[in-house]
Amino acid sequence: KQQALLQRINKELAMTKNAIELTTNPVVFQITNLGPKINTPYDEHSPLVSADESVLVFTSNRPGTGITQTADGKYLEDVYVAEFSGGTWQKAESLGNIINTDGNNATASLSADGNLLVIYQHDGLSGDLYTCEKGPKGWEIPVRMPFPINSSYNETHGCFTADGQAFVFTSDRPDGFGGR
Repeated sequence: KQQALLQRINKELAMTKNAIELTTNPVVFQITNLGPKINTPYDEHSPLVSADESVLVFTSNRPGTGITQTADGKYLEDVYVAEFSGGTWQKAESLGNIINTDGNNATASLSADGNLLVIYQHDGLSGDLYTCEKGPKGWEIPVRMPFPINSSYNETHGCFTADGQAFVFTSDRPDGFGGR
């Protein structure tokens, strides 16, 4: 009679079966640090790579990312970019004040051609998704995505489908499933 509970139980069973399968047949992979041009002792995460593997965009809280520090002494996050040239990744650079604000800024998704970036910005009340296009002179001013994508709740990640006809995103709205 409790359909919501039954759905949750079925989801847990599916995750358990998936865990058994992954334990039985583990995926072999190797983690490679990209070196000091990209990595610092600080947090770098949410990397996005263009389809031709020439552009890397990621989030970092390294010093210089903003003026605000969190309770644990870290800086709020900013978005960085690096280009692959001459067989190596070039030094990561901040996307600057056009993309990065005094608030928290993070990568969400990157188009296959590397020219459309979806970012998350938190203004102190809630987090919203923005699109940024790469024009002839560099990255343009982010444009806040409209309702029904952004709302008074937090929308933290999202991406366009390959054909650009739909946008899939996360939100902590009360009518969702799983918290986000």
